[in-house]
Amino acid sequence: MSTFVLVHGAFIGGYYWKNACRILRAAGHEAYAPTLTGLGERVHLSTPQVGLDTHITDIANLLIYEDLHEVVLLGVSYGGMVITGVAEQIPERISHLVYEDAVVPFNGESMLDLTPPAVRQIVDAGFQAGSDGWRHPGIGEPVSWPSEPHPWKCFTQCLSVTNPTAKLIPRTYIRHTADKGTGEFIELLLAISFERVTAGGWPVRELHEPHYASPESIARLLLELFPAAT
Repeated sequence: MSTFVLVHGAFIGGYYWKNACRILRAAGHEAYAPTLTGLGERVHLSTPQVGLDTHITDIANLLIYEDLHEVVLLGVSYGGMVITGVAEQIPERISHLVYEDAVVPFNGESMLDLTPPAVRQIVDAGFQAGSDGWRHPGIGEPVSWPSEPHPWKCFTQCLSVTNPTAKLIPRTYIRHTADKGTGEFIELLLAISFERVTAGGWPVRELHEPHYASPESIARLLLELFPAAT
């Protein structure tokens, strides 16, 4: 049996993983899909102080208080920032890191540091047009993902990536290919991160679906990636 903790991305909540958790649990695994502070059903906890460190603490505390070990920790999109931070804090509880179409931060970087100028222009314009001053209202066009306000501090706060034990955790990258045409928003958003994955020789699995298309497909792929526990 494996223990999976699935971390959602920006502008959405843990509810995104509901069907994926059902599939993993039906196969005999433990599966958790927490909602990060200030999003989804925890939107009432959103404040200007909520940042990346808050979300890292959300997941680290889940592992600690549920006494979880040998965890397969997956993050999608912005969730790559979160799982990297969790690994920095409690690497001894994590057996594998899975980045699903996710950002891959280096030491001292924020989410916005990984955002190329063409994408940053879209993100900044959305923030200026519809923000309440401390939350991004959601991407909207040119993407079709579920979208709800997200604390802006999460994107500007830098991450410390210096723990040598964390660097030893095995990592896998899942790349969605259906929306990776030249110049597409998600292709540009993840270009820097995927270059790092390629340069680092990470194992890469491809899904011929667009970003955020099918959490059920992710669950089935996880069952393939970790067959020893099935």
